[in-house]
Amino acid sequence: MTESHDQLIVTRAFAYRADDPQKILIGLRASGQGEDLWNLIGGKPKNESLRDCIVREVLEETGSKFNPIDNSNYVFGGDTPTDWMSVCFEGTIEGELHPTDEISDFRFISREEVVIKNSHSIMQR
Repeated sequence: MTESHDQLIVTRAFAYRADDPQKILIGLRASGQGEDLWNLIGGKPKNESLRDCIVREVLEETGSKFNPIDNSNYVFGGDTPTDWMSVCFEGTIEGELHPTDEISDFRFISREEVVIKNSHSIMQR
């Protein structure tokens, strides 16, 4: 008999400015799970496509428009591949970044510094 798992699916944005695609946006979580940790911007789908989810989440958390490109990458984590999955969309971000109740600060870091630690935070090398 196979054990059933409820897989947590989250979206993450590898968001960059059009003039500097080597620097990826991260945000400092102000509340909730991952509070006080730097993270890629993103969240959980709410009865919507994963692409629509990441566009909505970036707008809600930064006040800026995210333009994902057509491809996406998948990162599995936890003890088994069924524990959680991050769907990472790469694309450009437009407009001024505004702190929110969820994200208190922003940074752009090099792609080499982005290391996914778990579904809710990243580490910087």
